[in-house]
Amino acid sequence: MQSLNKKSEIKIVLIVMLLAIGSFLGVDIHLASMPYIMKYMHTSQHYIQLSVSIFLLGLGASILVYGPLSDKYGRKPIMLIGLIIAIFSSFGAAFTENIEAFLFMRLLQGIGSGVCTGIGRIIIADIAHGKKLAVLGSYVSLFQSISPVLAPVIGSYIQKKLYWQANFIVLGGYFTLILFIYLFLCQETNLFKNPYATKIKNIFKQYKELLLNPTFIGSTILSGCVMGSFISFSTLSSFILQIRFHVSPVNYGLIIGLLGVLSMFYKAIFSSILNAIGSKKTIQLGIACLFISGFWILIIETLGIMTIPLLITGVAINFFGGPLIVFNALSYALSPFQKKMGAAGALYSSIQILIGFIASTTVASLSFHSGALILGISYLALAITCIVSYIYFISDFSPTKN
Repeated sequence: MQSLNKKSEIKIVLIVMLLAIGSFLGVDIHLASMPYIMKYMHTSQHYIQLSVSIFLLGLGASILVYGPLSDKYGRKPIMLIGLIIAIFSSFGAAFTENIEAFLFMRLLQGIGSGVCTGIGRIIIADIAHGKKLAVLGSYVSLFQSISPVLAPVIGSYIQKKLYWQANFIVLGGYFTLILFIYLFLCQETNLFKNPYATKIKNIFKQYKELLLNPTFIGSTILSGCVMGSFISFSTLSSFILQIRFHVSPVNYGLIIGLLGVLSMFYKAIFSSILNAIGSKKTIQLGIACLFISGFWILIIETLGIMTIPLLITGVAINFFGGPLIVFNALSYALSPFQKKMGAAGALYSSIQILIGFIASTTVASLSFHSGALILGISYLALAITCIVSYIYFISDFSPTKN
């Protein structure tokens, strides 16, 4: 772990916060525009929803490469390469005319954005571990919540005033700004450069060691299920609210922004809950919230009493549970691997996003059913996966610890 003075540590954390916003800005900013992109490109809801899945595929796959590369060459040069890819593809997406080219640019966007979530998380782990890592992770995630708060609102107004292409131009501008801030203001944080980190045999050896660690696997699955629940809502929400309930793009953005504000509040009180009841009980509470949210949405949809307030209530419960799981899972997964932080952080983020990709692809393929019903089933399935993973890998009764 790198030893820094307080001023340097704060500067690095602030820069990582800006990077964190960029991680999923490619998902959030165009949500209100998805039905309009569908009409513009004369394609189906399924293919437009795949734009989220394709983005996540690029995001998750790229992180597996960025991690080992950053272990060998340092965090900084790899971060700059990823940001350049994100800039190019964001501007490129704004000028596509057909769904195939658009999805290709979305794939490149995911590949470029991968450095923000993958290496950004590793940078925090370079300078902190244990409980401090969990707390700093919660602060970064709290700031990251600005994206789901403001991006859909900004995107909805851009859609109303300028149309959907402007969303991707704004996105490219943001990545350009971040590139210069990171280039000139952030120092290298990797003190353990490993010249053998990119050798295929060594990469597989490190990943094998991580995959054989029960706590790492269990924590990563828990975090991935939270990602899956968030992405399921992102994939379906625009069509549920704008098509089923005839909500305008601007009002859609305001609803998503309200949920983002709630998410920020939940993350802000995380450390208080952690200090009050401890990490394992915090995770248990989070899993319970995920289960309740899925059951709630499934019941009100099955009974035919679904309304916007009832739907948002279920989603808000889910959003409360997510941070309680993720911040503890991050600390559990990464803290034991300080000298393999690039590989550990890469595999952690990649599996997390892979689960999100699977969830997004699944709900998109079932879009001919009621979106709300699919959302409830998705939440419930992911919650059950969390329960099984927690019991098997992390709890005191886990057979992997005996």
